[in-house]
Amino acid sequence: MMKKIDSTRRLGALLCLLLPVAAPHAASVQEKEIFGAAMPHQLFPGGAPVNVHRVRLDGYRGGEAGNAAMLAKLKAEVASCAANLTRNGGVVKPVEGWPDYFMSHRDDYYYAANRSIHYARGATYLVSIKDCSLISIPEHRAELYSAAGACQIDLVKKVAKGNCPADGFAGAPMGPKPEGETAQVPAALAAMAPLKTSGHKTVLGIRCDVWELPAMLGGGTYCSSSGGAFIPSLTAGNRQYNGLLLDLDEQNGRRMQAVDAKLDATVGTAVFAPYLSGAYTFKGIAK
Repeated sequence: MMKKIDSTRRLGALLCLLLPVAAPHAASVQEKEIFGAAMPHQLFPGGAPVNVHRVRLDGYRGGEAGNAAMLAKLKAEVASCAANLTRNGGVVKPVEGWPDYFMSHRDDYYYAANRSIHYARGATYLVSIKDCSLISIPEHRAELYSAAGACQIDLVKKVAKGNCPADGFAGAPMGPKPEGETAQVPAALAAMAPLKTSGHKTVLGIRCDVWELPAMLGGGTYCSSSGGAFIPSLTAGNRQYNGLLLDLDEQNGRRMQAVDAKLDATVGTAVFAPYLSGAYTFKGIAK
């Protein structure tokens, strides 16, 4: 009987270590890497100067259940794993730092007049059946757009797909402006298109317009700026957010907030061609 009580106490103490209550804001190693990484124009410097509108947004993917519910489920899975592994004589590896978000996410956008590139970082978590530790699934990718084509870049696996030119589409044609294609949108798509409201916000000193998202499950809003010396063409990837995204609140999706933003900034053209740094495998057209 005493042996059973001691075993129960040990298990209880173990679970207390795994599920710390005193540090609800402790970020995981993966989150520190995601949100602590330098901006892409710092990681990929060099090349001819380019005038861009740029922004970095930090946040998470909430999902329909919500971030808190998904984190609670993750902790319950770790606790269940620890209980089973301990009963079977296994060794549990305590979780060193719980993530603030089940699906951490970061976006970096760079818009030039004729092209754009979107960098995305993120991580989700699984429970290891070996020792009940958290396994992170990292995401680090980029998407380059212009009227001349598109390139999808996996910065983890070092793979670039599509049309990935050496100049990062520096010579791509301008393409149509946002105002020029309004009449060409089919009625069915127009009904689901973002709706501009009369609302405004100021984010990091930049004024932005508030838009509603009728197509988003549960609704949502975003705030984007069309300021600066130029408006990127539609083929430069400007269609989705009608300008430089500064705030995004999808009720069942992402919640993102700009933490660094600048209109008419100067960066090196290398930021549009990260696939030129390091050994990349190309699938598609590479020039």
